[in-house]
Amino acid sequence: MRYDVTFQVDGHERTQAVDAPDAASAVAAIEAEHGHSPGMFELIQVQLLEEPGSDGLTQGLATG
Repeated sequence: MRYDVTFQVDGHERTQAVDAPDAASAVAAIEAEHGHSPGMFELIQVQLLEEPGSDGLTQGLATG
C-alpha cells in the first residue's frame, strides 16, 4: 500500500510517499531514513493513498 507520511525533522515539516505493508511500517521506514538522532524526527500524520484493488474510495468507515 502507498502512504503519505508527514513529519518534522530539524524544525522543517515534510511529506514523503512510501510503499509499505501497513502504516507502522511506513513510519518506521521514513524514521529510519530521517531520524538518526533522538528528537530529530516527529511524526505528524500518516495517510493511506491507495490500497491494492481499491477504486480510490475510502471503504470501511461507518457512521452511526
